[in-house]
Amino acid sequence: VLEREILLHWLYIKGGIALMGYLTAIGFVLRKIWFVGKDYEGNKLWVYLAISFIVSVSVLLFLLNLILLALVLNPD
Repeated sequence: VLEREILLHWLYIKGGIALMGYLTAIGFVLRKIWFVGKDYEGNKLWVYLAISFIVSVSVLLFLLNLILLALVLNPD
């Protein structure tokens, strides 16, 4: 029982570190797209589409990560 509790705490710590890494990487990519898009002379719609694509894929991957974590923690 004690090993399972230690394992759960370790998974929570790893999940928190992964979440911080995800948010940092997403913010870095979005900031780069935003800076490049400010000087873009074409249609700004492409800049907003790129940003929305990055955000939507990031949310999807994060939710899949949570689903996989729930399956690992509750295999029933």
